[in-house]
Amino acid sequence: MACSMPTGIAPPRKIGRGPPLIERGKGIGNQAVEIAISKMGDLRILSVKGSLRLQHWRVIDKHLDALLEHGADWVALDLSGASLGDDAALESLSHNARKFQARRAHLLIQSGSASLREALRSAFAGIDPNDVIFADRPSLEAGLRGRVPLAPIGKLN
Repeated sequence: MACSMPTGIAPPRKIGRGPPLIERGKGIGNQAVEIAISKMGDLRILSVKGSLRLQHWRVIDKHLDALLEHGADWVALDLSGASLGDDAALESLSHNARKFQARRAHLLIQSGSASLREALRSAFAGIDPNDVIFADRPSLEAGLRGRVPLAPIGKLN
């Protein structure tokens, strides 16, 4: 089954040798969503801002797949600027966490929402939530110290 990009969302584009990056998407309808990729040492950070619907998760899934395909072993999905509009979020996050785990890679979730973190803890069956779910960037960095070489945040080239 062919998968097409939702109307109003720019397709991923290549930047240098890195994975695709969407800096700003117009979103779907009135729902503007911004997606950006940055790096901090060996950690890739996919930051998402806006109100997320099912169509947005399809785009986020494509970005996560691209990061895996480009050899990213450590990826943090920063949802601190996002609100989750439907149940597709937990399903997508759980699916992607298992996909990363099957490839011996690590998907980490950063969210300031206590209710989202609690929902993720129950959705991530078989994965220790304390190793993958973080409230903010300092706790994420502290949780990775000694496990992943970290450097100052920079744009992905």
